[in-house]
Amino acid sequence: MRPYQTGENVKRTGNVARVCNATARRALVQAKRVPWPHLAEAAEEYTGWHVFTLWARAIIDAANDVPAEICTEIELRAPGVYKSLHPKVRSAIDCGDRPGIVAWEDITCWAEMNLFLSAKRGGWLDAVRYFSAMSLRSMKAWSHWERIDAMWRRSPPRQFPAPQECTCSLSTWY
Repeated sequence: MRPYQTGENVKRTGNVARVCNATARRALVQAKRVPWPHLAEAAEEYTGWHVFTLWARAIIDAANDVPAEICTEIELRAPGVYKSLHPKVRSAIDCGDRPGIVAWEDITCWAEMNLFLSAKRGGWLDAVRYFSAMSLRSMKAWSHWERIDAMWRRSPPRQFPAPQECTCSLSTWY
């Protein structure tokens, strides 16, 4: 499967193909700005954050709220985020939107501005994002999130999995 291709026999044409190709070219150009081991380490760390944000997104969407244990975990990993996130989540809920998307975006933005700032300033953050997205771990996490999201929309669990379950168990989140 090629980058950003989903499903079998999907043919990319026109604008989608141009965007995918431009993204890959930009990432490869940016990758030359940093030693490969450093880029690989950053991409792996970024993937870890992505797994966490997908976990939070799934639970917040299923609960249609931010449960206390999720709030605690967000504040532990991304201090100060919840204070600005809470009103956005409330607004999304009031508008009938999915609040997990807001949380996912805000936590990712916090991580990029606090943990991946050197990559951003060094002009290689797109390379980090790209190589993270192309990792098997990231693809498995996204696939699992899609299954969990569909399942939890029909029937949310009584108890949500802890973040340790998401990061420690290959059968749970990746």
